[in-house]
Amino acid sequence: MKPWPLRAAPVLATLGLLATQSSISAKTKASQMLWLREEPSGVVFLAAARIRYGSTRADVYEAAQLCLREPLRDACGPSDFANEIPARVVDVAGFYLDKTEVTVAAFAQCVRAGACDPVTDPALLSEPSAASLPIAYLDWFQARQYCRFRGGRLPTEREFERAARGPNAKVFPWGNWYNDHVANHGRGGVEESDAIDGYFRRAPVGSFPAGATDEGVLDLAGNVAEWVTGEKVDPSPGSSSGRLSPSARITRGGGWRSPAAWLRNAARLVLPASTRRGDVGVRCAYDFAPPMAW
Repeated sequence: MKPWPLRAAPVLATLGLLATQSSISAKTKASQMLWLREEPSGVVFLAAARIRYGSTRADVYEAAQLCLREPLRDACGPSDFANEIPARVVDVAGFYLDKTEVTVAAFAQCVRAGACDPVTDPALLSEPSAASLPIAYLDWFQARQYCRFRGGRLPTEREFERAARGPNAKVFPWGNWYNDHVANHGRGGVEESDAIDGYFRRAPVGSFPAGATDEGVLDLAGNVAEWVTGEKVDPSPGSSSGRLSPSARITRGGGWRSPAAWLRNAARLVLPASTRRGDVGVRCAYDFAPPMAW
């Protein structure tokens, strides 16, 4: 277990005051203090690191070659991955990240508390194990609402790539070679979903432990793509600006309908911020200990 940063100390002091003024038992108070001083099981600590971020032109060419294996391979080309260029070395400060994608059950708590706008997802009630499925059909603004409710924020693109690549700059969260049995993925075909991984659409979070990163983060590729705080997008041919438009946001990691090339750690998908899709969800990052509502 890794200690939470000292910024949690004011919270501990507040708990002590509340304990004096209420009937909280010494045992309960002690357990709360221990909880705040240790890393909860639902998050992973990722130490500060210098990482390779983005893609080289050679990486983009290799992504295009991977895409050419798909049924609709005629639609593939290097331009599909040009917004990953250039590759550079960046420093990422230490942070905490949800171990899995946010579940339907967790998001429902935020809705009941009045802190999140509800999603429109009629399929959730009919799918088995709905509570443990990753939440989907939420736009970028709802994703941000949820993370704020949990005392966190959306991860940055650099943090996502830091988590996915790990210390060895891997191509996929699990390694440098694609494996269609360690993530809930799709394919580039008329039918985008692919049940070879055991799931036709969303899978309960944590269903692919073999696809975890070296540091234990799950589902960073596939299942649902995840809203992040995006950076500029390199200009496409004929464009004079590489900035995101005011209405555009970035998702990372790919989802259950994403082919292999879009499950790569550097892959980015630009969508309107108002997009609500069945393969787009969220996980949260934290600068320090989450609130007691965790």
